[in-house]
Amino acid sequence: MDSIEPVPSPRWERSDDSMRSIDSRALRMSWRTVLADACTGGEAYVILRRGRPEAVLVSQASWLRGCAKIPVPVANQRLIAASDARSSLSAVRTAAHISGRHTLIRKRYGSLFRADSPAEFDAVIAPYDWLVAVRQHRNGAHPR
Repeated sequence: MDSIEPVPSPRWERSDDSMRSIDSRALRMSWRTVLADACTGGEAYVILRRGRPEAVLVSQASWLRGCAKIPVPVANQRLIAASDARSSLSAVRTAAHISGRHTLIRKRYGSLFRADSPAEFDAVIAPYDWLVAVRQHRNGAHPR
């Protein structure tokens, strides 16, 4: 059976804002590479589920700039290790999409991670709608 890829709307395609889309399964399989790219601030990745955007993976710097425009309450933030984010990617993506949770990812491969360690993080999986609102805010439009 041939697989038919959905035609993405223009806002899902790569734009001048340096965003790419990636399916959850592909993200899980290439986690280290994509996470490293996002951490450097190179690209924001829209995380798709069945062709629909649910969350975004962005660098710490990009997320902090977004928070300056649309703050995220501490109650909506969760700090986890990169390995835990990968193993629970479906739950992390769903929490971003449904609950508005921002998952702060600490990329410290080969070092001990404790949940009570200082809040250092490298990247964030955030709700797609939050990033859209941040970008509309930046472009002078008012978020809904």
